Amino acid sequence: MQKNYWIILIFFVSTYIGCTQDQIDSLLYTNGQSAADKALNDSLVIEKLCENLTNHLLSDDETKSLSQNEMTKISNELLKVYGSSNFEKLRWQDVLQQTDNPTILQYIDYLRKADENGFLASDYQLSDIESQYRKVYPPAPKIDSTELAKKKTEPAPAPKNLQEMIDLDLLLSRSYLNYASDLLYGSFRPKSRNWEVVARERDLGELLDKALTDKDIEGSLQMLNPTHRNFALLQQHLKKYLDIEKSGTWKAIPAGVSFSKGKSGEEVTLLAAKLAAMGDLPTTKANSNTFDEDFTTAIKNYQTRNGLAVTGVVDAPTLQRLNTPIEEEIDLLRLNMNRFRWLPDDLGERYVWANIPEFMVYVYDGDKRTTEIVSVVGEYKNMTPILVNKPMQNIIFSPTWTIPRSIAKEELEYIKMNPGVLIVADVEVFLKGKKINPYKVDWDKVDWKDVKLKQDPKDSNSMGRAKFMFSNNHSIYLHDTPNKVDFKTRVRSFSHGCIRLADPALFAEHLLTGNDAWTNQKIRNAMFSEKERYVKPPKSTRVHVVYFTAWVDDDGTLQFRRDIYNHDRRQLKLMNKAEEKS
Repeated sequence: MQKNYWIILIFFVSTYIGCTQDQIDSLLYTNGQSAADKALNDSLVIEKLCENLTNHLLSDDETKSLSQNEMTKISNELLKVYGSSNFEKLRWQDVLQQTDNPTILQYIDYLRKADENGFLASDYQLSDIESQYRKVYPPAPKIDSTELAKKKTEPAPAPKNLQEMIDLDLLLSRSYLNYASDLLYGSFRPKSRNWEVVARERDLGELLDKALTDKDIEGSLQMLNPTHRNFALLQQHLKKYLDIEKSGTWKAIPAGVSFSKGKSGEEVTLLAAKLAAMGDLPTTKANSNTFDEDFTTAIKNYQTRNGLAVTGVVDAPTLQRLNTPIEEEIDLLRLNMNRFRWLPDDLGERYVWANIPEFMVYVYDGDKRTTEIVSVVGEYKNMTPILVNKPMQNIIFSPTWTIPRSIAKEELEYIKMNPGVLIVADVEVFLKGKKINPYKVDWDKVDWKDVKLKQDPKDSNSMGRAKFMFSNNHSIYLHDTPNKVDFKTRVRSFSHGCIRLADPALFAEHLLTGNDAWTNQKIRNAMFSEKERYVKPPKSTRVHVVYFTAWVDDDGTLQFRRDIYNHDRRQLKLMNKAEEKS
């Protein structure tokens, strides 16, 4: 069908007879048209539309910032929108009736609120659309009632300019498709191999076609937002922060000020206004100028939901975080809303949610969280990758572990200094398939392809007593660990990339819910065995390893965490660059 669209398009462009705008207007807007005149007029509209549609799709100005794939996709979507009527009419306006569709104003109103969806209205040519709309549909001139009485009848409106109507129509369609694309996919996509996300799919050309037919532009766009409850809650907080920005009440708190019980002054009032605006301090104390117990509680709340050390004291890290400019807070919320657009609409009937900056792992059955487990993630040089919508494959109790070469090579210097570290760590060495004493290996010359390092099921095994395998190309899994000390720290990024669990037995228990044979005691017996045991979860389970530095938890509280991998910094640049190109 798309090929037929192009044939029609090329045909009309190649046969365009070159009428001037005045000639077209004289035919389109002559009263009492004959059937022959109307047929000719319709033909001229088609030809003019086809010519402009082609120019629009192929002009450098429209496509210079797009990739070839993006060009093709937008071209095909526009062809669907206008090809559905065989290019015989505009979609947002009626040329012959000289009227616009109410969906134009509906779209303009929705576009004005783009900031509430995490985008900038200017990226979708809002001002150009408003200007062009006023040009095509200027406000009716005010006529004195006495003058009107003399004329007996109200003067007929001036005829519309066909070229201007076509320009407005195409401007609206392209704006809609770009906005719809961003609502669906996000304003940019991560380019790192450490980000494996999904692309939600919709046919945007068909969506616009149906929206125009049903006269429901807003509904068609609203349905493109992620349906996750946490997205809607994050959106509500974004609206609140946008209101704070407009109010101008977000002011910096002076550095070097010590806040203690009983302190009063302007600095306390600034602190009160900020804490109340964020919901940490009761709004009744928004103008308070005396630091009391309510402030201490509010500071503790603020520190908790920002991943700071909870002291109740406005220390240097807390003050630095409090003084983050409101524009940066809003951009951070917008960025994390984009990240929701990289998730599937359906997270799974049962799923694992591992948020890297939060150092926590959750299990959900539908919308209900069934457990939460403290975790350790990869250190900066061994970042845990973002892995979305990956099926859980097996639970392995009492696992053996074949140490990846990449990890073994990192420890090579220690092995060279003292091969005995392998013996202490209960690591068996195999050279060309044969077990060998590590002291008999020439570690300076050995070919790593011939070496295998393995740990049997023991308390010293780096996988601990349970390993949870899910499909991915990075050899990443969730597992137990013999090192329990790291779970007591606040910032827990110490692993080689895998996710360590503080309570693997509890995690296994929730994954095996539905298989009554696997009691808590049976799980623990299998974990402390000398033999590996594989068990498949009874219910299809999806794993989502995500990276959210701003989100709303299940209690409705807005949370922030430190950008441990500098993903925010890099992706904010990509987001701003994408907006500059629009």
